[in-house]
Amino acid sequence: MDGDNQKWHIEPVGDGYYRLVAKHSGKVLDVDGGAAKNDNGTIVQQWDWVGWDNQMWRLEPIQDSDW
Repeated sequence: MDGDNQKWHIEPVGDGYYRLVAKHSGKVLDVDGGAAKNDNGTIVQQWDWVGWDNQMWRLEPIQDSDW
């Protein structure tokens, strides 16, 4: 349960956003259908880095979480 397919590099891309790069493939986390897509069931996949908004992520702390 500790394979490279579960490891990600977090790399800054500017303006407080990051790209998440999978260690095993070198591809980035990508929202299928574009950045405006946010419905339940939206596919999140690995894709080659092209620098579109649907490949950029902002990290925010979770407060009052039961995690």
